Amino acid sequence: MLGLGNSASKGSLAGSDVTQPQKIVIYESDFSSSADGFSITMDGSVEGNASVGGQDDALKITLGANTISFSAVAAANFNVSDVSVPDDQVVQVKFLYYFPSSNAGADSMTFVFDGQVGDSISDKTQGVWNTYESPITTSGSVNDTVTITPHGGSDEDEQAGDLLYVKNIEI
Repeated sequence: MLGLGNSASKGSLAGSDVTQPQKIVIYESDFSSSADGFSITMDGSVEGNASVGGQDDALKITLGANTISFSAVAAANFNVSDVSVPDDQVVQVKFLYYFPSSNAGADSMTFVFDGQVGDSISDKTQGVWNTYESPITTSGSVNDTVTITPHGGSDEDEQAGDLLYVKNIEI
């Protein structure tokens, strides 16, 4: 016995109450029947209720014929202006993503929320579901959007018809 008694269960540290931060969910995706408000920019398409890799209810992002360089890549956008986005707060972003191994070049993506770029995802793991999780500090900007941009990584070799699937987005 270490002699801690009951002091460890009181929830205090140096006379202060220790509380867990409250989890506030700003947005949770539901792609079970639709694209849940996501739309495509430039050339390509988005489609809800897609299945791949043993998972259902995903958002399918398809790159179009005019997608030839990172500067012209289609992005899936969702406006979250109808929800309260706290200014200058750290929010946790988490979602699953899947790049088919049949893609000609798209094996990377960039995730942007509220004008703040999250990590560029370029682990190039294709043919399996992967988890993305990262804190992003909200900017307080008027750009309350979620943007997911698939691309071909540093070699910018994405091709028309390349796919990205995402699901279970939680911010």
